[in-house]
This record gives sequence, structure tokens and C-alpha cells, in this order.
Amino acid sequence: KEISITTYDSGIDSISFINLFYKKDVMASNYIVCNANTNFISAASQVALKHHNKILFAQPVMQNNIVKENKDAWLALPANYTQSALMASYLATKYPDARFSIIYRENGREKTWANYFSDELLKGKVTDVQSRLYSKNLTDSIAAGMNKNKTNIFLIPSSDEAFVSPLISKLNEAGMANVIAAGLPTWETFESIDFSSYKNVKTMYFTSTYFDEESFAVKSFQKCFFKNYHTAPSFNAYLGFDIGVYLAKTQFSNDNGIMPVLNYDF
Repeated sequence: KEISITTYDSGIDSISFINLFYKKDVMASNYIVCNANTNFISAASQVALKHHNKILFAQPVMQNNIVKENKDAWLALPANYTQSALMASYLATKYPDARFSIIYRENGREKTWANYFSDELLKGKVTDVQSRLYSKNLTDSIAAGMNKNKTNIFLIPSSDEAFVSPLISKLNEAGMANVIAAGLPTWETFESIDFSSYKNVKTMYFTSTYFDEESFAVKSFQKCFFKNYHTAPSFNAYLGFDIGVYLAKTQFSNDNGIMPVLNYDF
């Protein structure tokens, strides 16, 4: 099949970015794959909707309003709200009788995540949930608030490694076997925390960027990518490949046998 692909640098200001959507060849395209400033996403979706373009956003967003407001808008990665709701639902189902403590600092992002988790846990019929604003006194007394007869789950909605590390160390020092520290996808990139060294606390985080290194499709992709580009693929390379495969299969009815490398549907 013949596929025409045009790539544009979106620029950094909103006016030049939105003007791209009024270009003749963009308006005539079957699909727009967009990776730009998150502040521009809503406007981009509305312009694409006006021109009857299907648009796929490759970057993560906080809310999933875009796909609710535009039936032809897709997210390549689930919205942060969706991810936190799924995580909260999982924890509520697996640990319905646990004591949940959500520890956050007084900044916009952490407070937003804390509210998401709290609301979703309550929807999951969890009764023992408390949101606790971080302080030194809280850290020093954290062990005293644990329940020896329950699973104690500490949700820490922070991407700050320097904040998360000493907090988990305090949980570990409590010496109780029924403690879980749960966090955000960014924990995957932490470099100074050796999670395996904690003997008294389990750690968990959710992620939308997982791929199975042992799968045939992933190994085949890695080999092909290295042959062409002489370097290992980043996650964006896997994502770009899957977007291409997905759109091609959506556009053309025949099955070319090419397998995606990430295990989810856009």
C-alpha cells in the first residue's frame, strides 16, 4: 500500500501550532498524529474535529476529556486520571479491608493525584482512607499510625525521588510485614532507590509504558531497529511503531501479519 507521511515541527507558540491544522494537506489527511505542548491539545482536537480529521495524541494528558468531547480523537497513552482510577480500583479490589494513607505535599500536581486516588478508593467501597499532608512530624510518627491487624497501604503520589526515598525508608524501618508503598509510573525511572533492598515493605507502581522483553514481537523489533539505526529503541520508538501498525490496520482491511509490540489498544 502507498502511504504518504508529512512531518511538521509544531513550534513552541500556540498560534503557529494551530495554523498547521489549517494547511491544505493537513486538512486533507486521513490521520493526524500529534505530539505537542499539552496546553495546546484541547484546541488541536477542536480544530481537527471541525475538519473531520481523526487525530491521535502521542503524549500523556491529565484528563480524558478530549476523547469524551471528540469521538475522532484517540490517546496513545491513557490519561493520568484513567491510570489512577484503574490503580485505585485494583487496590480496592485486592485489599478491601486495608488501611489507606495518601501522603502528599502542598503542590498542585501531588494534591491533584491525591484527590484522584481518594475519590476512586471511596468509589471502590474502601472505608479506611485518610489523606495526610506531609510534615516532618508525620514522617517521625508514621509507624505509630499503622494497624498491626490490617494491611497498611501508603499511596505516595510524588515523582520527587528525594522525597519518596526517605519516606519509604521510614516505612521499612517500622519493621512490620504488612506494609505496602504504592506510587506513580515515574518510580520506574528512579536511579538511587534500590527497591529490592527493602525487607519490611512491598513497593508497587502502575505504568502504561511496559513492554515484554521476552516476547517474540519485541525481540524482532529490537533487532530490526538496531540494524537500521545502530542504537537501542527508546519507548517512543515502540510507541511510534505501534501507532503506525495500528493506523495501517485501521485504514487497510488486509492483515499483513505485522504484530504490535505493546499489549494494548489505542
